[in-house]
Amino acid sequence: MIFGTLGCAHAQHSDPAEVAQENIAEPVASDENPREAQDPGPSVFPAPDAISAFVRRIFQDERGHLWFGTNGDGVARYNGNALEYFSINEGFGGVAVRGIVEDKDGNVWFGHERGLTRYDGESFKNYTEKDGLINNDVWALTIDSNGIIWVGTLEGVSRFDGKTFTPFDLPESEPDPTRGVTSARIVHCIMEDSKGRMWFGNNGGAYIYDGKSLSNLSTKDGMSDNSVNCILEDRDGRLWVGGYLGLYRLDGKSFVAVTSKGPWQ
Repeated sequence: MIFGTLGCAHAQHSDPAEVAQENIAEPVASDENPREAQDPGPSVFPAPDAISAFVRRIFQDERGHLWFGTNGDGVARYNGNALEYFSINEGFGGVAVRGIVEDKDGNVWFGHERGLTRYDGESFKNYTEKDGLINNDVWALTIDSNGIIWVGTLEGVSRFDGKTFTPFDLPESEPDPTRGVTSARIVHCIMEDSKGRMWFGNNGGAYIYDGKSLSNLSTKDGMSDNSVNCILEDRDGRLWVGGYLGLYRLDGKSFVAVTSKGPWQ
């Protein structure tokens, strides 16, 4: 029912061909992987009531607004009455949105193929390599309990305190040839657990930073493959890891493969 209402806001994109032409993104590639140029667009609307052909992220802010990060149309916001799109023409930094978070001051942050963007409720401010970001091609985004923004990119991690970007070093891993975009330093996900430890998922498994040192969990600890896509700590403190070859639960210091029959506890 909501999506039928949202479709009315697509009058501005009535011509799919015109939309596709406008939303073609510039390819992004690293020096180490010049052939891995990534093109998130063009986007097409397969149906008049479709939000977008490819939605990567969904987020609800403190105001109750729903944000939809698309893969070629920038970001869309639904305020309960209407849907509004923000892309290059509106000052938004990119078109392929892979991360959305909100800070304690109500600013909403977006990670995309051209850097990092902050929305303060009125306007957008974009951050790129020129501002100190380690790489513009952002794939993971989170804010820790201290308000530090962690940005995972094609070429590693940056920490941002609101003023300065600081690189955070992770070991290189073997690029994953099964992915359309890959590198030796790409970061697929970042999470903070209840103990304040930061978790990073990449092609080398899961890396854990306790504030002093870095440790690694990978195939040597029970995973079938080192490629980690997502990490979650549930309300009971259990850690779950989604990998290329399945789902795992961390049991102490080793992984247990989870199937339809469990183990779930």
